[in-house]
Amino acid sequence: MSDNMDEPARDDFELLDFIVVGTQHAVSDGRALQGLENGRELELTWEHKNPHDSYAVRVDAAGYENGRETWRQKLGYVPMTHSRVIARLIREGFALTCEVDVVHGLEIAASIRCPKLKPGV
Repeated sequence: MSDNMDEPARDDFELLDFIVVGTQHAVSDGRALQGLENGRELELTWEHKNPHDSYAVRVDAAGYENGRETWRQKLGYVPMTHSRVIARLIREGFALTCEVDVVHGLEIAASIRCPKLKPGV
């Protein structure tokens, strides 16, 4: 947490820092990672029908033009050690956000943020 009192208060909090797993299978070459930079928003999708893990949470990069999705690239998954909690939050309708922290080769460090609940909610 920042000690700078001049920064505006955020209405969300960091829930999880993680390394996207499975990028070596999802991304056949590094070209798919070009353009992924720090702060780039990523998409989270709960794959409740995944035959290997019903709590699997896929991490995608997507591109938009004029408010419409024009492309999507699977990057990998939230690690299994955290996917159950993230899948449940998605199922319950929490507006989780995910963004790139660092890209190094095929390794993607990312973070998930969760909105703060308002009193009485």
